[in-house]
Amino acid sequence: MKPFLEFEGKNVNKAVKTACSELNIDKKDLEYDVLSSGSSGIFGLVRIKNAKIRVKLSKAQENTIKASEKIDVFSSEGVSSLVDEAFGDTGSKSNNFKSSNNKPIAKNSFTGKPDGNKYFGKGTTSSNITENTATERPEFPRSFMHKEPVSDEIEALGLEVLRKITDLITDDAVITVKNDIGRLSFNIEGGKSAMLIGRRGQTLEALQYLVDKIVNKQSDYRIRVQIDVEGYLDTRRDNLKSLARKLAEKAKYTGKSTTIGQMNAHDRRIVHLTLKDDKGIRTQSMGDGYYRRLVIFPRKSQYRNKKQAQPYRPYSQRTTPQHHSTQPATNMVENLNESSVEIPVEIPVETKMEA
Repeated sequence: MKPFLEFEGKNVNKAVKTACSELNIDKKDLEYDVLSSGSSGIFGLVRIKNAKIRVKLSKAQENTIKASEKIDVFSSEGVSSLVDEAFGDTGSKSNNFKSSNNKPIAKNSFTGKPDGNKYFGKGTTSSNITENTATERPEFPRSFMHKEPVSDEIEALGLEVLRKITDLITDDAVITVKNDIGRLSFNIEGGKSAMLIGRRGQTLEALQYLVDKIVNKQSDYRIRVQIDVEGYLDTRRDNLKSLARKLAEKAKYTGKSTTIGQMNAHDRRIVHLTLKDDKGIRTQSMGDGYYRRLVIFPRKSQYRNKKQAQPYRPYSQRTTPQHHSTQPATNMVENLNESSVEIPVEIPVETKMEA
């Protein structure tokens, strides 16, 4: 449980009023910091921003909220809210949709379906495509990162959540957990592994997202959750490294950028680290949202040096066929004059005329 809560409103007073109503305390007992005073925008029509405050919770309030949340962790409403937070509202046509409680959708939410067919393609250097790293930042500040092994209570919670979900998908699945410093690593063996992994690992990624959200909702510190199914993560990592090297060679050979379409932050990080020591290319993530494209750009100097390694040879410098004489005409005349060939001279024979 976080030691603070954030509330929003059209202005600071309304945000404070909302906080007092939800926490059931008086305004004089409320300790808060103003994060944003809000803005009325242009003529009250566009660029409107709500005011935001951060309320500091007392120990009694933390215990009360934590107890109520533990009761509702496995309720249908709790699971539905996590799914809506992860994948967005299916009825909304805009990414800026806001829910009825005036809280915006989480920045690290999924913004669309990945296009798994576009692995190869020409890159683009359009100025309207920029790299946005805001959604890849952790929800917790670095001061909230867990630096000790995860407690037995949180470990049991994560194991129970994952077991309940997998039992609805497949039978005979054995789950083991490894407790590291600030990390819970789950491994699933047996059962229908293909159904747990899904196409390009999307089902496994969704499982990991849900367990991560539920575990960190009950924890005061950030805990990283990783779920693997029969060594799938190692196989996928090797395939991504191989693909990255092949596309890097293609970019250096053709002099054109190559693109890997729609990957999550974990997969993009694998490609970046694989190619970071290659001086002939550079990598960059393109787009917004959870899934982004990764573009591999060749460096101009590398491609220029490759072209200079095999310079263009004019036709006059190329090897001529053997049946053509390579001796200049002037040399042929000189050799002809200096030749010792004797030309026979015909002597006329006198014929005697008979008288």
